Amino acid sequence: MNDLVAKSKAGLYALALGQITGQTPQVIDNNTYYQIAWTTDQQPSVTKFLDDSINKFTSDGTPSDIQIDFLPVVLPVALKKIAPFAIAYGAVAFILGMIISRR
Repeated sequence: MNDLVAKSKAGLYALALGQITGQTPQVIDNNTYYQIAWTTDQQPSVTKFLDDSINKFTSDGTPSDIQIDFLPVVLPVALKKIAPFAIAYGAVAFILGMIISRR
């Protein structure tokens, strides 16, 4: 039953991504999970769509009628992903600095 639910979810995600990007990705069964991926023929079109969308939101031209504020959404996720590495690198640099300064 869980496999059927996972397969259904993957199919619905693929359909939603297809509606957004204009190219419906394929759903691949990898035994323990389902992978959603675009074919090599679809990838240039999806890449162009994403590039155009990013350029539209980050253009320095006149503001459009609709503006989306991604900062409150993206910043917490980015910090959560980057913070552990930044803290680890900072700690290693501090320890190495202490070791080098004592010599």
